[in-house]
Amino acid sequence: MIGLHLSAPTNGRRHRSLFILRSGERSGPPQRASFHSYSPTNSAIEPENRKIILYNDAPAPFPVGDIRYDYYAGGPDLRLTGGVNTPPEGSGPDTRVIMRFDVGTTGSVKELDFHGTLAALSVALPLAYLTTQPLPPFTAAPAKLKTLNEDFDNYGRLRQRLGSPQVSDYLSQPMDIAHKGETQKWRIVNLTGDTHPMHFHLVNVQILKREALA
Repeated sequence: MIGLHLSAPTNGRRHRSLFILRSGERSGPPQRASFHSYSPTNSAIEPENRKIILYNDAPAPFPVGDIRYDYYAGGPDLRLTGGVNTPPEGSGPDTRVIMRFDVGTTGSVKELDFHGTLAALSVALPLAYLTTQPLPPFTAAPAKLKTLNEDFDNYGRLRQRLGSPQVSDYLSQPMDIAHKGETQKWRIVNLTGDTHPMHFHLVNVQILKREALA
């Protein structure tokens, strides 16, 4: 794991430490970095340089990669090969910038315990949702019931399938067809043991609420 002390602003070019975390992996001990030299008490460091950006330049899919999945400002126009145009500065898509954090002024951080973190998130997340997400699109159509299912194929391989609510095979005819501009509401029941058995591609979705499965 990484122990990193930054003695000066890196601007992405100096004091870089390599850390490889492949798909499906997670780190053990937390990654720690000291930003003492970035403190506001250090007059040599301008306020703008106290904003630290966590940056990823690993190819995706890892490790070989496809440049059509690499979106960043200043990147090439890949529309002729099935990719996207160069993303404008300050907007997405951007697969390289993961997060930004600012060095604090107190010099110390008091971390919340589990219950304190849960209480703080219960307040902060609904507020962030209301201030950043669009209003749910209106549709008079009733919600469609979907189930997430998990079983084994004829060769003993684990598979996840979507039920509508009838479970269909991968190569079956589509159970639902959404037309351009149409809004559908789905009520999805997760019957698997997984926390992330599916996700969406090529369409915009918005989570309206979550409920425990009784």
